[in-house]
Amino acid sequence: MPSPTDHYPAGTVCAARDEWTPVPGMTGVDFQACVYAKSKSGKALFGVTVRNTSNRQMAVAAWVGYRMSEREYECAPPFRQDGVVIDPHAAWSSQLTQCIRTIEGAHRVAARAGVSEDGGNPTAWRAYSGGVDITTDGRAIPVPYPR
Repeated sequence: MPSPTDHYPAGTVCAARDEWTPVPGMTGVDFQACVYAKSKSGKALFGVTVRNTSNRQMAVAAWVGYRMSEREYECAPPFRQDGVVIDPHAAWSSQLTQCIRTIEGAHRVAARAGVSEDGGNPTAWRAYSGGVDITTDGRAIPVPYPR
């Protein structure tokens, strides 16, 4: 059974310019990697939102990892969720508490995520969220993107 939708808090940064990445081989299903970092919290949380714009129910597999200061990491424990069923014209979001990283010092963080048809390999097709700069004093500042 899929986990319940986690309503992401204000300040969550998903895809740059609110772009959605289509899932190969699945018409009407796309996704965004998302990162949340609250200033002075010392933590960054990573997730994925998948939406189904089709007229039929879809089952997907989702994967989440992250990027910190130009290096890529897996969640601990690794995050993969199979059997996520999304109703027509609905969206599903992973729980941010399933992938958390403690941040010490200054770093730029971003989520990376992948989605596939259920039973497929969600790590084969990846997308990144926009970034968040964590400063040495603990502030979390979304990275501006040109329009």
